[in-house]
Amino acid sequence: MMGGCRTSFILIFLMFSNNLSSQIVEFINAGVSGNTTTDLIKRQSKIFDYDPDWVILMVGTNDMLNSRKLESYASYERKLKHIVSRFKKQKVKVVLVSPPTVDSKYLFKRHDKEKLLDEPNDKLVFVKRLMEKLADKSSVYFVDVFGAFKSLGLPEHNKDEYIMNVVNSGYEDGVHPTPKGYQLIAQTIDSSLKYQEVVLSGTVVCFGDSITFGQGVVGEGTVEGKTYPALLREILKNENILNEK
Repeated sequence: MMGGCRTSFILIFLMFSNNLSSQIVEFINAGVSGNTTTDLIKRQSKIFDYDPDWVILMVGTNDMLNSRKLESYASYERKLKHIVSRFKKQKVKVVLVSPPTVDSKYLFKRHDKEKLLDEPNDKLVFVKRLMEKLADKSSVYFVDVFGAFKSLGLPEHNKDEYIMNVVNSGYEDGVHPTPKGYQLIAQTIDSSLKYQEVVLSGTVVCFGDSITFGQGVVGEGTVEGKTYPALLREILKNENILNEK
């Protein structure tokens, strides 16, 4: 999840709410490759420039696994709480999304195993549990993408079709999803929000790192192509849209 640049693309479309009155929903991809909670705090003010109604927040992979940007558990918890608190003070509704599982065999080809101390997916379990706890205490929403990947037995080294590997993409990656992986993320968010009776409306900012950015797939940094914000938009469009402009 290193490098990359930020590109935002906005698509405005009409969708029906539960009472069948039309609403304008604006999706914005605000993912940046390599970002940690520290980076998100630094650019959070720019997110307010969009005047968001909703923020879908996925962050933690770099904090926990990028050996050049590691945050301690305590530091990550403190900074995530700060981000959520600041959004809530501005009356922005928040959806916390746990990052997907990773393939440690490929991760350790790029990162120093000794610096991580704990197993990579165990560290992501901490992120998942913290998000779930924070959502309950802070009255925000939580979507368990980590659990969705785990329930499918992912990753399966050089065999699965969801996390980039040599067989499915030609890359010794192990962290970034394939288009099929991004589709799973979008479907998990959609189904979880429906279960929680959440209807997205207004301006929805997808805020995070390279998994939000969509590194390695068509439409990087936008709500087009195969990024999870693009695929989530498509799901909502197909289910709820009367018109598009």
